[in-house]
Amino acid sequence: RNGETVTIGIPTGLESLDFALGGGLSEGVITVLGGRPSMGKSSLARTFADNVSAAGHGVHVFSLEDDRQPYVQRALADGARIDLHALRALALKDGETGAFISAADHLFRRANWRIDDRAGLSAAQIAMRVRRHKRELGTKVVIVDYLQLMSEKGCRDRRAEVEKALRGLQELARAEQIALVVLSQLTRGNERDGRPPALHDLRESGEIEQVAAAVLFVHQEQPKDAAGKECGPLRAEVIIAKNKHGRRGVPVPMAWDARCATYRTLERDRAPEW
Repeated sequence: RNGETVTIGIPTGLESLDFALGGGLSEGVITVLGGRPSMGKSSLARTFADNVSAAGHGVHVFSLEDDRQPYVQRALADGARIDLHALRALALKDGETGAFISAADHLFRRANWRIDDRAGLSAAQIAMRVRRHKRELGTKVVIVDYLQLMSEKGCRDRRAEVEKALRGLQELARAEQIALVVLSQLTRGNERDGRPPALHDLRESGEIEQVAAAVLFVHQEQPKDAAGKECGPLRAEVIIAKNKHGRRGVPVPMAWDARCATYRTLERDRAPEW
């Protein structure tokens, strides 16, 4: 109300998604973020991390697949509003260098964002690292990218390993009262047919559905004409398949900014002002 957007969780910076979730990312629980390869789930996680950190909340990212560079580069491109590929190639245009320097200064002044890129961590190792740095960062959000790359010893098979990892992360979220976002792969069937993902497409689906308080899917679709030729802008959405604290079964349209490899709220879908 009075022109201010009200949230009861940790805002992702994407207002329409925060509204649909019932106030943003919920503390003390796990939110699962799934999507097919190249659908932008890691980009959405990076958007969350950057926006949450910029809003003053501590973020601890565990990037088990890539090193920290993609997170830093995406944040710099977004902050400077410059092309990500040009930034990576060090091919900035006239006038962009100053914006880049300013964005880098703002980013590296933040003391509340840590990116841990060690591969093969277990839930116990992640918990130890989160607790070690929680006071320093003021950690409110932890992102694990992604679940199937975690490593748990003493398990009889891959399903048992995933279950152990999830339970360990769930205990961490509850004990430390942090919002924990876990990225997850989908089964191959969804990749083949190209339809929007659903809960049963999650790999090790049953355990993930049971543990997660919310399940989000990233889906992108390129419109095609009658001849099958790509036409028009890319359509992107976040599908809320499960949500204990807000709306579910609804797609939330997103604007995909390919230049900066980030997501933005569509202006027409901004959250209402209460």
